[in-house]
Amino acid sequence: MDNFSAIFFGLSILDILLVLIASVATFVLSHRYFEKKAGQKMNNFLINSLVNEQDQYIAFIDIKGNIVLANKSFEDLVGLPSSKLIGNKLKNLPIQQDVADAFTRNDDKIFEGKSTIITYNQSILRNKETCWLQIQKRTLLLKNPDVTYVLLVATDISEKKMVEEQLSFTKNEYKQLVESAGDIIFRTDLSGSFMYVNSVVYKILEYSEEEILKMRLEDLICQEDVEKINDFYDSKFSGLSHEGYVEFRVLTKSGEIKWLGQSVTKIVKHNETVGFQSVARDITAMKIAQTKLRNAKQIAEEASEAKSNFIASMSHEFRTPLNAIIGYSQILERNNSMLTEEKEHIREIRKGGEQILGMIDDILALSVLDSNKTVKENEEMVLSPFIENFANRYSRMAREQGLSFYFKKPARAPEILNVDIDKLSVIIKNLLDNAIKFTQKGFVELSYEVIFGESEDAILSVTVKDTGIGISEEHQVKLFEPFWQLDPLKYSGTGLGLTLIKRLVNFLEGEIKVESSLEYGSGFHLQIPVEVPKNHGQSTTLNGFSSHTEMTAKRNEKIKALIVDDLDANRTITRIVLSENGIDYREAEDGAQALEIMEEYDPDVILMDINMPVMDGIEAMRHIRSKEWKFKDHPVIAVTAGAKGSKAELLEKGFSDYILKPFKEQDLLFSIFNLLDKNCSSMVGVPELRIKKE
Repeated sequence: MDNFSAIFFGLSILDILLVLIASVATFVLSHRYFEKKAGQKMNNFLINSLVNEQDQYIAFIDIKGNIVLANKSFEDLVGLPSSKLIGNKLKNLPIQQDVADAFTRNDDKIFEGKSTIITYNQSILRNKETCWLQIQKRTLLLKNPDVTYVLLVATDISEKKMVEEQLSFTKNEYKQLVESAGDIIFRTDLSGSFMYVNSVVYKILEYSEEEILKMRLEDLICQEDVEKINDFYDSKFSGLSHEGYVEFRVLTKSGEIKWLGQSVTKIVKHNETVGFQSVARDITAMKIAQTKLRNAKQIAEEASEAKSNFIASMSHEFRTPLNAIIGYSQILERNNSMLTEEKEHIREIRKGGEQILGMIDDILALSVLDSNKTVKENEEMVLSPFIENFANRYSRMAREQGLSFYFKKPARAPEILNVDIDKLSVIIKNLLDNAIKFTQKGFVELSYEVIFGESEDAILSVTVKDTGIGISEEHQVKLFEPFWQLDPLKYSGTGLGLTLIKRLVNFLEGEIKVESSLEYGSGFHLQIPVEVPKNHGQSTTLNGFSSHTEMTAKRNEKIKALIVDDLDANRTITRIVLSENGIDYREAEDGAQALEIMEEYDPDVILMDINMPVMDGIEAMRHIRSKEWKFKDHPVIAVTAGAKGSKAELLEKGFSDYILKPFKEQDLLFSIFNLLDKNCSSMVGVPELRIKKE
């Protein structure tokens, strides 16, 4: 008895049973072998009592994998009688695939002699439910005769597996985990009834666990969010959505509204969803903060909008008198009856007006950038005249200041580029203004080239150099900061020019670099991405143009223009410019009067102010484009001080072009002749910068 106890000490009942089965199986197989040799009948009593009567699924397999013997339980499991099992391999039989896979697993290790005993757990599907088996394969060697068999014994351990899963996370451990959390952890069934909830629910919703377990989730949700939550759970259940997070409002026991942010996962048993497990966090404070932030943002946006509107309005109020100052100055400068000294006085008036206008333009441009209303408006541009226009204008300014001006252009460059002309113009203008302003002796140089990369796009590189006062390394760090000036007492200005340049360059996705040395001058290197239209190659001839402002046109008949503006001073300036260039005209003080005059005058082009009494320019434009009459497609140029609508907005409303007051004579004249498809190439002083769009 002591020896027997020693042998089985520490073994489980299942292990002892397997040892007994293996011993008996060895005996039965040996006995069966000798009975067959002797031609005797097998003693079925021992097999039935020790094999067939066992609850385990038992089978004997020879070394080739053929079934030699199987008990009744095994037959029931695979769904085939012994007559169809014996002599066949499991993998060749018409049985459930997961069952075949379970019993043939690790066969190679047994049959190749790598192991004599293998035990493993495997799940199969039985009666639509998951069944767990503990399978043991043991090699049985009969010494006389020398034959090897494999004993296969499988035990249903589903209940044991379930107990293990339940015990792997004990109730106390689970409670400790969920109760220490700061969030509500709960389970609901498919109807929304609470199956479990932790004690945190009392802290957040003021309900006890016992009270919550008598409720449904829908009982807590604010009525406004019930439909949203029902849709969320329906989508989660059906699998239409993988979203596992939702935010909603609930009512506490005292009637307070709180926000919950909830993460949800499905509870699945036997491949079927039976409920939901959720973790809900109180996000009320976050929602309040978001609301405050949203309100603050709205207030800031409204303030920014008010600031932008104010600046735009002030810009209009400044531009209107400046249009008269600069416009009349340009006209008087051409008056040959005036003395040279008088002309010099007029020139200073014009320069002062242009300086004020430049500051207004900078402030307005920065305001638009700050309001995030800036849009990229790329147009096809003739490159050479565009750059040479700056060269001619600033060479005159340099000569007036006693400076030399150098202009370098590449041997080859594309004829046409696609770029935001207006913003690029502002950048180059401000760079040249600064170069002239801060250089007392020496020179200013403008150069450009087009750099091609591997892609179809290119880089327009523009460099402005001077021999001016230069900038120290210490000050270069502050160079693009708003309102920063090197010496505000000595040099006038707002300190916004370089800030605007930097902001516009960034908006155009370009780059600007500075090379400067104190007292030795500066160099600003600008690079802007541009597009080169496929139908425009490189040109070796880059035609320049004259800097004279007088303008003549070769045309077969006189152009008729209608000037629409409520201010007589503005109409007078436009009238003089048109008259000097051989263009006939009529005048109207508002949009309604313009519509009447159009019927009798039949103008070729309309020059329309925007901000007017009775009927403004936008309303008049709407009437012109909507009527089925002969003027429906006539060119209408917006000539405005910028109070109502940007260039893009006005063009969208149907205007043919946009001229900002105070305007340069050549800009107005070029727009008229370009829209009427007249020959601009023969006009002195008017470079064809933009490609006319059909």
